[in-house]
Amino acid sequence: MHGPSNSSQPQRPWHTLQCQDAIPSRHPQDDMRYSFSKTQRITRSGDFTRIIRSGICVADGILVLFAMPTAPDDDSIRLGITIPKKTGNAVLRNRWKRLIRESFRLNQSGLPAGYEFIIRPKRGVSPDWIAIKKSVPYLARKAAKRACQANKQR
Repeated sequence: MHGPSNSSQPQRPWHTLQCQDAIPSRHPQDDMRYSFSKTQRITRSGDFTRIIRSGICVADGILVLFAMPTAPDDDSIRLGITIPKKTGNAVLRNRWKRLIRESFRLNQSGLPAGYEFIIRPKRGVSPDWIAIKKSVPYLARKAAKRACQANKQR
């Protein structure tokens, strides 16, 4: 791209390129579709406690997910993330949070609606983006399936 070319536009040195030059253009509605708004976050301590104590727990090799159905007329999806201090230092805990949030944000269209989810990493596991990206939707569907089975047995 920076070598000699026959195009009519002059070539710019690499250090003057703008971020927009390297990022493919996206539609503004894509950002709205994949947002993670404040209404989708679980922030209250009581909500965390309620979901962890009386929700459904599922796990795989990397994450533990607690799920609880919301009201029948509420199709929203809410997420809470808890990272214990035993996981590591602040840098590592923040990396876990960023990866889990991003996985949720990108996969929320494929997650079951009408649930509140709490996610935490398993002990001794290091953060791996590909594993987290696959794990979040898998565990959410598994928890929803288990919740449906529990409701049928009642």
